[in-house]
Amino acid sequence: MKGHNGEIYFDAKANQLTRVREGTTESFTDPILQVDRQYANLRTFFIEQQIELLPTYRFAVFVNPKVILKLYDYPDYERVITGQSVPPFILEKLAKKHPTNLTETNNQSLSQFLIEHHCERLSPILERYHILWEDLKKGIPCPQCQRRPMIRERMRWQCLACGTRSTDAHYPILYALALLMQNRLTTILVQHFLHLESLEATRKLIKRAGYIKFGVRKAVYYSHPDLLIITKSKSGHKTIESGHKVSKSGHKRT
Repeated sequence: MKGHNGEIYFDAKANQLTRVREGTTESFTDPILQVDRQYANLRTFFIEQQIELLPTYRFAVFVNPKVILKLYDYPDYERVITGQSVPPFILEKLAKKHPTNLTETNNQSLSQFLIEHHCERLSPILERYHILWEDLKKGIPCPQCQRRPMIRERMRWQCLACGTRSTDAHYPILYALALLMQNRLTTILVQHFLHLESLEATRKLIKRAGYIKFGVRKAVYYSHPDLLIITKSKSGHKTIESGHKVSKSGHKRT
């Protein structure tokens, strides 16, 4: 499903979708190619799980009522529909064409099976939501008054606003950074974000927080161990050294 508004043009030769809105032109990948790729992945998954393939239809559905579709000579125009077309299409065409093959129990079992095996695609969060690194608020927020930034003094974080001191205020921030950066933290990135003066002090801070070191020399980065289950296939590096395990909240586990 697509939530685009404005005028949408389909280019079959370039396999591209173009949107014109408020005088601005933007390009996107062809949604039909996208849904066909998703179907191929679903079919492969069903075969691997030894699940019988069910009748499957592939459409690009535009749900925004203000969208204007310009299909022209697009060969797959019948597979591009609006959200309001979906209910009558299911009731009048699909329901009549395909008798019910699954019992209610089997249908619920299959639905639950798909939900349990669902896995979100790992993609850069900043890129996905069009957020610039420069727009992020840097520094450690005070756990008491939320003012930024706390300063590092004698192995502790000190809030200049309310005087609160903390030894572990950086844990949740490091975890949030790991999520934003696909679980690949570098000392320079952390140093810049936490307003630390020394690279060596930054390196020790990351290691003591329990992050695992990957790579060598200039390619070194650190990963949160609890996030490796969804990012390890992306890394391809062997572990050099590891620290203590930490929980999803960023605090050490004992």
